[in-house]
Amino acid sequence: MSRTRKQTFRAVLVALLVLLLLGGARWVFLHTIYEPPVEAPAPQAAAPVPLPAPAPAPVVQEAVVESVTGRVERNMADGWANVTVGDRLRADDSLRTSRGAKTALRIGDNSRLTVTEGSQLTIRELTEQVHRIKVRGNVFVDYKPDGKRVLRIENEENGAVAEAREARFSVLSTGTSLAIATETGSVDLKSKDQVIHVASGEEAFARAGEAPRPSAPIPTDVLLKVANAAAAGASFCADVEGSAEAGSEVLVDGQPVELDEQGRFSVRVPRAAGKRIVQVETRDASGRSKTSEVPCVADPARIKDLAIRWKRSRSP
Repeated sequence: MSRTRKQTFRAVLVALLVLLLLGGARWVFLHTIYEPPVEAPAPQAAAPVPLPAPAPAPVVQEAVVESVTGRVERNMADGWANVTVGDRLRADDSLRTSRGAKTALRIGDNSRLTVTEGSQLTIRELTEQVHRIKVRGNVFVDYKPDGKRVLRIENEENGAVAEAREARFSVLSTGTSLAIATETGSVDLKSKDQVIHVASGEEAFARAGEAPRPSAPIPTDVLLKVANAAAAGASFCADVEGSAEAGSEVLVDGQPVELDEQGRFSVRVPRAAGKRIVQVETRDASGRSKTSEVPCVADPARIKDLAIRWKRSRSP
């Protein structure tokens, strides 16, 4: 074998050995060391985030008219209209009763208010926390417990408030005072940042701008004392002076008169054609009423005419 051929053979042999070594190394690398990359999964669309459930619509609180006796009216956009059974009242609605009339309202499932004659009621607020009502006149209340909800009855002007969570009671609001009489349960009477608790069988009242008076047992009789203090022959019909229970309502010929802190009152009644009698009425915190009549003093012109006729009848 020539020298050239030997060199060629050796080169081929070395090349084969290198290839074998490289192939072996690759095999070892692929089967012992190399880890092929894991194919990432195809991206998936994210599940939609569910929208929050809509808040439940607030329950609109209403007072429902359950009965009507006589003429009862409610305020409307164009004036006052007659109330009928089934009418529903909401915040800022008002109703009023005429003489001899009354109406019963249901608030919620179990509570009832009876508005008696000559009264007006305005709903200020009906929510899950409070039933707030303004009253002028007399209202009977039968209020059942309803969680933490409270009933607040407000006087028309003087800021006094009656509050209850469970009670049967009567409220009398005259504008210048707020009086309550509790039949069962307990009622708080608030005025001028002071509170008194009026228990079953008790009554109390608060005058305008004053703290509540201490509670006392409900009287068995309605107090009304009246007299005509006018002298005979006066130019007016009567000077009506009298007394009623403090916190009561007094009407003289249908017109309200103001009582002092002792329940006394005085009013001068003018003459009118054919007028002979002055009618005086009172209504107490329990809603009880009493009426008295005061005769007018004799008309001085009539007295003079009678005197002239009497003298003429004695002339010869």
